[in-house]
Order: sequence, then C-alpha cells, then structure tokens
Amino acid sequence: MVFEGRTAAAVRCQDRPVRRILLRVTVTVAAALVSPVVAAAARAPTANERAAIVFAVRYFPVIGRQNTVQVTSVRVSSADPRWAVARFGVRDPTGQLLGTLGALLERSSAWQVVYLGAFPLTCTPLPAHVRAELLSRAACRR
Repeated sequence: MVFEGRTAAAVRCQDRPVRRILLRVTVTVAAALVSPVVAAAARAPTANERAAIVFAVRYFPVIGRQNTVQVTSVRVSSADPRWAVARFGVRDPTGQLLGTLGALLERSSAWQVVYLGAFPLTCTPLPAHVRAELLSRAACRR
C-alpha cells in the first residue's frame, strides 16, 4: 500500500510523534478536568475599602442610627473586587447585643448593601465564581 509516494510503514513511523503529542495533550486535559479547581482566596480590604464598607453597613436603614455596629470581619473578592462580605454585631443604645449579622455588598460607584441578614447569607445575587470564593457552598442559603 502506498500513500502519496510513501509506503504504509513509512506513514506509520511518521505518525508516532503525532500520536505521542495527542496522547500527552489528552492526558493533560483530562488531568485538568479531574483535578479540583482551587478558587482564589478572598482578600482583606484596603483601609479605604474597609472604611467605605463599614460606612455602607453602618448607615443601612435597617440597622438604625441609634444602634452601634461592630464589624468583626470584611472580605473582598479577589475574583471580582466589586463584591464583599462583612460580618458584624449590632448593639442597642444600652449595649445589649441584638444579633450578629452578615452583609453582602456590591460596589458600583460606592459600596451598597445588596443583602443583609443572619448567616448563612443567601447566594442568589452573586455570580457563581464569586459565590465559591466569598461564600462556600456550605454557607449558602437558597
């Protein structure tokens, strides 16, 4: 058998490097698909971001101006820095703890509270890649 002036044996010999490359590519792609994807870790906010997020939470109408807010943690998404999560305690004017809440915030021109409530926070307004980073699946409430 002859292909374009070459014998079948010659074609098979030249075909081996291509097969090896295809095999390597297939194995690499399969490994990438099987291995767990590690989401980028949410980062601590800059001083300006933290101040703006605390301001947005503090003056959110539901909190009430007479109450005191003590922010315990703030995380900003590394995947999409327009999203952040804050955890905080709310105390009434006598100092009595009213509860520990969480806020999901989005930044357009300024940080705005998108969701405020008890943990676990709802994940509905979040893009999937941000949800995986800021709120683990276990921390999501539908």
